[in-house]
Amino acid sequence: MLGKNIALEFINSGHIDYVNAQVNDPEEIIPTYYFRVKNNIDKVFKYEITIEKDTKLPSTFSEDELMYELKLDNRVIKNGLLSSIQNNVLDANTISGNKINDYSLRIWLADNAIDDANKSYHYVVNFREK
Repeated sequence: MLGKNIALEFINSGHIDYVNAQVNDPEEIIPTYYFRVKNNIDKVFKYEITIEKDTKLPSTFSEDELMYELKLDNRVIKNGLLSSIQNNVLDANTISGNKINDYSLRIWLADNAIDDANKSYHYVVNFREK
């Protein structure tokens, strides 16, 4: 999926969906969601990356039951409970001219989550220029 406004591109890998998640999955099997912000001109821009529940699909895990880790250019910049994210903003940042900011996001069940076959989560990551 691509969001574009001549100067800035937001390239992501679609929706974040998980059904029948496992509590305490080993790190290597937790799915990773990748996206990037690409600046195509020689100008600095401010932007926000947000995460929101996908309203087309019901999420039955609460945000208090989900952990996340956000990386920017392979460096962890945020982590914790999904419920700790203020105003759905994963990251508010700037990007220099002709640069790319590469992100990765992992979401998994917290230790307090009760998993069963009927529970799932579905999120969408969005981009907006500030």
